[in-house]
Amino acid sequence: MSVGVEAFQIGDDGELIPVPLDYTNLSRALIVVDHNRKNIWFWKESEDLPKLLKVVGSRIANSLKLKYGLNYSTKEIVGKKEPEKFLILFENLHSRKDSREKSAERKSEFTQTQPIAAKMPKQPKISERERIEIQSVQRQIAKGFSEIPISVNINVNLENLDSFDEKKLEELIRRVREVLDRL
Repeated sequence: MSVGVEAFQIGDDGELIPVPLDYTNLSRALIVVDHNRKNIWFWKESEDLPKLLKVVGSRIANSLKLKYGLNYSTKEIVGKKEPEKFLILFENLHSRKDSREKSAERKSEFTQTQPIAAKMPKQPKISERERIEIQSVQRQIAKGFSEIPISVNINVNLENLDSFDEKKLEELIRRVREVLDRL
């Protein structure tokens, strides 16, 4: 059985008597405190349970709530001669784990099984008009650079006209054209 569970039966004078946590002894339990889930369960109705103890059972459950903390909730179990539903709830207590252990296991399973995907920045959507413009520029580039106008400025210092060589200028222009033709 889980360590975080206590079971009690109510004595004739309304006192709480601890009950061992096994299936045979739980049939006498009228109140079970589940510390893992922060619940206080009490068996409310029975043919062989005196009416006074029914009222005392709910009062004791509420006093246990004050004892253990207001974050515990009280739950009523309605049964007949034996608290069958009550026992079904706690039949598998030995296999129940602490909620922190369960959440740690789930977290480790999630981190092991789920691939971590890096978030890619969102690409802006391209409108149809922009798509056509991009395609036309791509076609121009594919046809060659001869259709794209390129200007070249050649600055010549004419302060000293005697040293100006026309042939050097023509050679320079020819080289520039050769370079442009290769593009």
